[in-house]
Amino acid sequence: EVAELAPFFNSLLFSRIAPPPATSVTRDQFMAYWRAHLERVDPPTRAFHLLRHPSRDYLVHDDFRPIMRMILDTHPGLEFLKDAPEFQERYAETVIYRIFYSISRKGDRRITLRELKRSDFLQAMMLVDAEEDINKILKYFSYEHFYVIYCKFWELDTDH
Repeated sequence: EVAELAPFFNSLLFSRIAPPPATSVTRDQFMAYWRAHLERVDPPTRAFHLLRHPSRDYLVHDDFRPIMRMILDTHPGLEFLKDAPEFQERYAETVIYRIFYSISRKGDRRITLRELKRSDFLQAMMLVDAEEDINKILKYFSYEHFYVIYCKFWELDTDH
C-alpha cells in the first residue's frame, strides 16, 4: 500500500531489499531501500524499477515472469490451474505477450519507462488484486481470452 502498487509487487520489492535466501526484511532495511530507490518517484517508476533487471533501462518478457508466478499462485480466479503447470505456463506467456503487444510501441520486445507510464498496466494490476473473477479483467489477464487465443493457435498448429 505504501508503494501504491498492487500486492503482487511485494515479493519483487522484498527480494530487492534482501535477496534470497533471506526470508525476512527488517523495518530498517525496508526504510533504507525505500528512501534510496522509491520514495521520490511515482508508482509507474517504482513498478518499472522493481520489474526490470538492474543492468537494463527497459523491461523484457522475463521481467514479468515473477509477477505472473505470484498472480498464478495467489489469485482465487486462477486456483483451478494449480494442478495444470503446462496451462499455467501458457497462460503466463500469453498474458506477457498481450502486455507487450499493447504497451511496446516499437515492437522491439522491450518496454521503456515512458511506455509503461503511458499504459494502463498498473491499473489492470490493481483490478486483478481487487477482482476475484479474473475474466472480468479484460485487459491482459482474462483467462477466457487466453483460452480463445490458445485454442485458435492449437487449430492452426498442424504438428502440435
